[in-house]
Amino acid sequence: MPFSDWDSQASTQSLAWYDAYNAVKHDRGGQFARATLLNALSAVGACASLLVAQFGDVGLSDELNRTMEVVVTPWPLKDLYVAPQHFKDWAPTHHPALR
Repeated sequence: MPFSDWDSQASTQSLAWYDAYNAVKHDRGGQFARATLLNALSAVGACASLLVAQFGDVGLSDELNRTMEVVVTPWPLKDLYVAPQHFKDWAPTHHPALR
């Protein structure tokens, strides 16, 4: 759960993995010890979480689906991004729940 400690008042510092990434990015020589495997895995988990949040479980490749467990909390339909489908007879429509 890479975003579980997120605090909007300290948005980047409250995420240990992101704070470490940022510190190493700006001061590799002095902060390299913070470049840990745990922080790297947390960053990958964060990217996977964002992909699933935006695209649903199809946002992950088969390799990532086999590598990590992603638990998706159902979101209200109005909060989901749905990629347009482009077929010959495709036409955009509003879902009844969004009217």
